[in-house]
Amino acid sequence: MTSEKELIVYACLPGETESVPAGVLKITENGSDLLGSSFVYGQRYLNRANGIEVDPVSLGFKAGQQVRNVELFPLNGLVDFGGIRDAAPDQWGRRVIENRRKAAPNTLSESDYLLSAGNNRVGALDIRKGFHEEPITQRNDFVTSLWSKGISVIYPDPRYRSRFPADHAAT
Repeated sequence: MTSEKELIVYACLPGETESVPAGVLKITENGSDLLGSSFVYGQRYLNRANGIEVDPVSLGFKAGQQVRNVELFPLNGLVDFGGIRDAAPDQWGRRVIENRRKAAPNTLSESDYLLSAGNNRVGALDIRKGFHEEPITQRNDFVTSLWSKGISVIYPDPRYRSRFPADHAAT
């Protein structure tokens, strides 16, 4: 059964401590098959001086491309954007999510993988169901347990420093 979902893409921008909405990702799926996607940048996001391109190839705007109020599609007949695909869990991450959900391999939809990845990932993007939804922070408990055992975890990104005690803050 074909379904269409609208997800909110958040970006952690340089100099910011909280991620901000970058735009709306529309995904068309049939079960675990991704059929297509489109993206529309948010107006306030485009007005930000520190905004980043969600995907420099298909969703670029730094070189003067007209993206305001435009529904954008992946280039070259692809069904997803490279920048969004980069934000998705890798094969190992997908197996972890499937294990948590007790799902067979490769049976979840792309939107399920994107929404289950959480915001503590490498990269600047986070995918959520809505504008007011709190981010999933699954790894915080794991990292906190490492801290309690004296295992050092360094987060060079300043947005993670405030989540841990001062004596364990990254330098």
